[in-house]
Amino acid sequence: MPFLKRKHVRLKKYDYGTMGAYLITICTHNRENLFWKDLKQLNIHSNSEIKLNHYGKIAKQVWLNSEKTYDDIILDAYAVMPNHFHGIIIKERNSKRKIGFIVGQFKSMVTKEIQKYEPNIKIWQRNYHEHIIREQESDIIQYYVLNNPYNFSNDKYL
Repeated sequence: MPFLKRKHVRLKKYDYGTMGAYLITICTHNRENLFWKDLKQLNIHSNSEIKLNHYGKIAKQVWLNSEKTYDDIILDAYAVMPNHFHGIIIKERNSKRKIGFIVGQFKSMVTKEIQKYEPNIKIWQRNYHEHIIREQESDIIQYYVLNNPYNFSNDKYL
């Protein structure tokens, strides 16, 4: 059987250890709804609280702990969605630690914690999507991330 050639999703010759802001999006395995208690929340309003299930709470806690683990990053807006995760990472200085390493560690820790409850579950799709945030678009991207849970009913992968 021939192997599929995977498309490279990173910018060639870009150093992802460079200081700056990055939006990352990580999808769950097969886009399964793993992180919310109830998808009926899809009709929620922006003043409603999103109810994460146990796995969603694990993802949130691992994300928040990442800032304590790495001294060169600040975590900005994030959203734990039913079938994906959005987060903004701000690298305060250039370092050898690349965004891919930080994302990989996040995915690994979430998987490790969840597999304590369900040993063979697959949590994440391979890879992740990142967007290098330009200064002039930072407010728009923050708004998008923070309001994403309230627009999830429009998700085409639901």
